[in-house]
Amino acid sequence: MATACNKVTRRVLRLAKLLLVGLLLGSGLARAEVRFDVFMGFANKARSNEWFPATFEIENDGPTFDGVIEIKPDFSDSQTIRYTVELPTNTRKRLTIPVFNHSGYQWRVRLYNDGELVREHNNLRLDNVNSYISLLGSVSEQQASGPVFPRTSFKNDHQRKSYAPRVAHLQSDIFPDNPVSLHGMTALYLNSARAINLRAEQADAISVWVRGGGHLILGVDQPSDVTGTPWLAVLANAQFGQVQNLTVNESIHNWLSGAGYTLKKDDGVFSAGDIAAAPLRMKGGKP
Repeated sequence: MATACNKVTRRVLRLAKLLLVGLLLGSGLARAEVRFDVFMGFANKARSNEWFPATFEIENDGPTFDGVIEIKPDFSDSQTIRYTVELPTNTRKRLTIPVFNHSGYQWRVRLYNDGELVREHNNLRLDNVNSYISLLGSVSEQQASGPVFPRTSFKNDHQRKSYAPRVAHLQSDIFPDNPVSLHGMTALYLNSARAINLRAEQADAISVWVRGGGHLILGVDQPSDVTGTPWLAVLANAQFGQVQNLTVNESIHNWLSGAGYTLKKDDGVFSAGDIAAAPLRMKGGKP
């Protein structure tokens, strides 16, 4: 009798352990059903009183649902943005929501399913840049490098931080796909080797932004990148000659100084060197 009771007790304990493991695994799977990543601004930078992108990557491994994304400043309810997105099972979506920056530097972002909170990100901080400061977006060939501004001759660090132009290094895979959000940049530097791999929505956003007055600086890695990519060829509207090395010397330095941009004389990056260049002729026009 005692032996039978011991066997029953052991079976009950085994079953309890299995149920406990199942519950733990189940809760872990439930937590892993939805991944909700958010990228605010141009590499966390945004100009005051200008548009900036809130880019999302959402992966849903659970049941299909219609999600609602909510974006709001951390200390105010006056600017609340809600956006509905369909999230089928086993899918990953990337999307950009344009946000106007007039509320502050700290934001809250939440994802709801039928009114219930699914995921949230709090205390998302932006590096606020005054609207009169130039903000250059950069999609470079090498993510760790890219365009730089020459060193300026401000009197102190406070003036440099207050007035010096900024560069935001952007990743091509999460580059905004909404043209409105691009209006917060003064200009965009785009390397052609990266441009040819942009998604159609991203290319359309850049094209619409440029036609609406946006300034695109196209760094041509190979002329074939432009001529072989229809949307770039339409924007460039040009014919390329043979690539050759040209000596820069003081040309760029003198050009910038002549435009009223105060530079330090010892800035070697802009004082000498050779660059690969190709003559460019506008179609139907002059070089």
